[in-house]
Amino acid sequence: MQILFLSFFILLISAAITLVLIRYSNWLASIVGASGAIIGSFIGLIYSIGALFSDHPLTVQFNWNVPYGSLYFKVDHLSAIFLILIFALSVLCAIYGLGYWKESSQRGWFFFNLLVVSMATVVSSWNTILFLTAWELMALSSYFLVVHEDKKEQVRKAGLLYLLA
Repeated sequence: MQILFLSFFILLISAAITLVLIRYSNWLASIVGASGAIIGSFIGLIYSIGALFSDHPLTVQFNWNVPYGSLYFKVDHLSAIFLILIFALSVLCAIYGLGYWKESSQRGWFFFNLLVVSMATVVSSWNTILFLTAWELMALSSYFLVVHEDKKEQVRKAGLLYLLA
């Protein structure tokens, strides 16, 4: 499970560094965001493949002072299949995104990396509060990816439609 958290850590740190670097260099922010997404997702993919062939579910539980318990992560075979899909597609999307986001603002990498972590947390959470928190984070980060190019009228309409849906 530590490898999965390493994947999360790389994705989140590269997202945060991308936000800082946007002020100085869009090119550098893009490289950090994309490389963090590729490396973090690849590490998560390796972990997920190993979890798929594991004999028993992999679990970890942390104390958390909220109603209904603790931070509880569990990766069983079904979760591992979804994690493989999430991380494999994230690697491919990050490679594609290097060319796609070349001209636009690089804050999309922040939301992309956050989306990958939140999707992986949704399928590996074993606690209701953790699941709902990750679900909302996933919805918000995907919304900000939808409205990334907010200067276009069609993008703003799509963002409004996304919120309404």
